[in-house]
Amino acid sequence: SGAIYIWNVSDGALLRKIEAHAGVVREVACSPDGTILASAGEQSARLWDVATGEVQGVLRHNGDLRAIAFSIAFDPD
Repeated sequence: SGAIYIWNVSDGALLRKIEAHAGVVREVACSPDGTILASAGEQSARLWDVATGEVQGVLRHNGDLRAIAFSIAFDPD
């Protein structure tokens, strides 16, 4: 299934199930502040609000995406 499950590690309770992709979810990454989840799947990457489970954006691609990551920009000022 193309679902993502978010669990509470303290008590093992399921917090949220997100129906993320029609096919397999290949990769998941969490933003450094823990508020956004990114998922990579068949022909798309999606950004999710962790608190609500609502999609925040979709990036389409012609092939399967097999990796996804967040990058932290450093501003010395």
